[in-house]
Amino acid sequence: MLEQEEFEKIITESDESVVYNMIYALGGFIWRMEHDLADDRIPEADEEAVVTSIVRAREQIVQVVRSLTRFGVEEPIDSNGRTTTQYWSWYRWWNDYFQAMEEETWENYIVSSADGADLTSWRPEGTWKK
Repeated sequence: MLEQEEFEKIITESDESVVYNMIYALGGFIWRMEHDLADDRIPEADEEAVVTSIVRAREQIVQVVRSLTRFGVEEPIDSNGRTTTQYWSWYRWWNDYFQAMEEETWENYIVSSADGADLTSWRPEGTWKK
Protein backbone atom coordinates (compact mmCIF):
# COMPACT_ATOMS: atom_id res chain seq x y z
CA MET A 1 0.00 0.00 0.00
CA LEU A 2 1.06 3.54 -0.66
CA GLU A 3 1.76 5.94 2.16
CA GLN A 4 -1.12 8.39 2.60
CA GLU A 5 0.84 11.43 1.40
CA GLU A 6 1.95 9.70 -1.80
CA PHE A 7 -1.55 8.32 -2.34
CA GLU A 8 -3.16 11.77 -1.98
CA LYS A 9 -0.63 13.28 -4.39
CA ILE A 10 -1.50 10.65 -7.01
CA ILE A 11 -5.26 11.17 -6.74
CA THR A 12 -4.98 14.96 -6.84
CA GLU A 13 -2.30 15.34 -9.52
CA SER A 14 -2.42 12.28 -11.78
CA ASP A 15 -4.00 11.94 -15.17
CA GLU A 16 -7.54 10.61 -15.36
CA SER A 17 -6.36 7.30 -16.81
CA VAL A 18 -4.09 6.74 -13.79
CA VAL A 19 -6.97 7.45 -11.41
CA TYR A 20 -9.18 4.95 -13.28
CA ASN A 21 -6.44 2.34 -13.00
CA MET A 22 -6.13 2.97 -9.26
CA ILE A 23 -9.84 2.22 -8.84
CA TYR A 24 -9.50 -0.89 -11.00
CA ALA A 25 -6.44 -2.15 -9.11
CA LEU A 26 -7.87 -1.49 -5.65
CA GLY A 27 -11.13 -3.22 -6.61
CA GLY A 28 -9.19 -6.20 -7.92
CA PHE A 29 -7.12 -6.39 -4.75
CA ILE A 30 -10.23 -6.33 -2.56
CA TRP A 31 -11.94 -9.00 -4.65
CA ARG A 32 -8.90 -11.29 -4.62
CA MET A 33 -8.28 -10.99 -0.89
CA GLU A 34 -11.95 -11.55 0.00
CA HIS A 35 -12.03 -14.54 -2.33
CA ASP A 36 -8.89 -16.02 -0.79
CA LEU A 37 -10.20 -15.43 2.73
CA ALA A 38 -13.48 -17.18 1.85
CA ASP A 39 -11.61 -20.18 0.40
CA ASP A 40 -9.27 -20.40 3.40
CA ARG A 41 -6.25 -19.73 1.17
CA ILE A 42 -4.95 -17.17 3.64
CA PRO A 43 -3.24 -18.73 6.67
CA GLU A 44 -5.13 -17.99 9.87
CA ALA A 45 -2.10 -16.17 11.27
CA ASP A 46 -2.30 -13.67 8.38
CA GLU A 47 -6.07 -13.10 8.32
CA GLU A 48 -6.05 -10.04 10.57
CA ALA A 49 -3.42 -8.30 8.43
CA VAL A 50 -5.33 -9.12 5.25
CA VAL A 51 -8.60 -7.81 6.68
CA THR A 52 -6.81 -4.61 7.74
CA SER A 53 -5.47 -4.24 4.20
CA ILE A 54 -8.95 -4.75 2.74
CA VAL A 55 -10.39 -2.07 5.02
CA ARG A 56 -7.62 0.33 3.99
CA ALA A 57 -8.16 -0.42 0.29
CA ARG A 58 -11.90 0.28 0.67
CA GLU A 59 -11.13 3.60 2.32
CA GLN A 60 -8.75 4.45 -0.52
CA ILE A 61 -11.30 3.56 -3.19
CA VAL A 62 -13.76 5.98 -1.58
CA GLN A 63 -11.10 8.70 -1.59
CA VAL A 64 -10.26 8.05 -5.23
CA VAL A 65 -13.90 8.04 -6.32
CA ARG A 66 -14.58 11.28 -4.44
CA SER A 67 -11.61 12.85 -6.28
CA LEU A 68 -13.35 12.35 -9.61
CA THR A 69 -15.05 15.71 -9.29
CA ARG A 70 -11.93 17.23 -10.83
CA PHE A 71 -12.71 15.24 -13.99
CA GLY A 72 -16.32 16.43 -14.20
CA VAL A 73 -18.03 13.66 -12.24
CA GLU A 74 -20.14 16.07 -10.25
CA GLU A 75 -21.52 13.63 -7.69
CA PRO A 76 -19.58 10.35 -7.76
CA ILE A 77 -21.00 9.17 -4.41
CA ASP A 78 -24.55 9.88 -3.24
CA SER A 79 -25.75 10.81 0.24
CA ASN A 80 -26.10 7.11 1.12
CA GLY A 81 -22.43 6.44 0.32
CA ARG A 82 -23.20 4.60 -2.93
CA THR A 83 -21.60 5.28 -6.27
CA THR A 84 -23.88 7.13 -8.68
CA THR A 85 -24.94 6.46 -12.25
CA GLN A 86 -22.68 9.34 -13.26
CA TYR A 87 -19.73 7.56 -11.65
CA TRP A 88 -20.62 4.30 -13.40
CA SER A 89 -20.87 6.06 -16.78
CA TRP A 90 -17.38 7.44 -16.24
CA TYR A 91 -16.00 4.11 -14.99
CA ARG A 92 -17.51 2.02 -17.80
CA TRP A 93 -16.25 4.48 -20.42
CA TRP A 94 -12.67 4.04 -19.16
CA ASN A 95 -13.11 0.32 -18.55
CA ASP A 96 -14.35 -0.33 -22.09
CA TYR A 97 -11.38 1.63 -23.43
CA PHE A 98 -8.76 -0.31 -21.48
CA GLN A 99 -10.43 -3.69 -21.94
CA ALA A 100 -10.43 -3.20 -25.72
CA MET A 101 -6.70 -2.42 -25.84
CA GLU A 102 -4.42 -4.91 -27.46
CA GLU A 103 -1.57 -6.16 -25.28
CA GLU A 104 1.11 -4.17 -27.11
CA THR A 105 -0.89 -0.95 -26.76
CA TRP A 106 -1.39 -1.64 -23.04
CA GLU A 107 2.35 -2.19 -22.62
CA ASN A 108 3.03 1.14 -24.37
CA TYR A 109 0.59 2.86 -22.01
CA ILE A 110 2.35 1.33 -18.98
CA VAL A 111 5.76 2.47 -20.25
CA SER A 112 4.43 5.98 -20.91
CA SER A 113 2.87 6.11 -17.46
CA ALA A 114 6.01 4.84 -15.73
CA ASP A 115 8.16 7.36 -17.63
CA GLY A 116 6.02 10.23 -16.37
CA ALA A 117 4.91 11.10 -19.90
CA ASP A 118 1.91 13.29 -20.64
CA LEU A 119 -0.98 10.81 -20.73
CA THR A 120 -3.64 13.08 -22.20
CA SER A 121 -3.35 11.26 -25.54
CA TRP A 122 -4.34 8.05 -23.73
CA ARG A 123 -7.97 8.98 -23.52
CA PRO A 124 -11.00 7.31 -25.06
CA GLU A 125 -12.67 9.18 -27.89
CA GLY A 126 -15.88 11.03 -27.20
CA THR A 127 -17.20 11.52 -23.70
CA TRP A 128 -18.57 9.45 -20.88
CA LYS A 129 -21.30 12.04 -20.29
CA LYS A 130 -24.60 10.91 -21.73
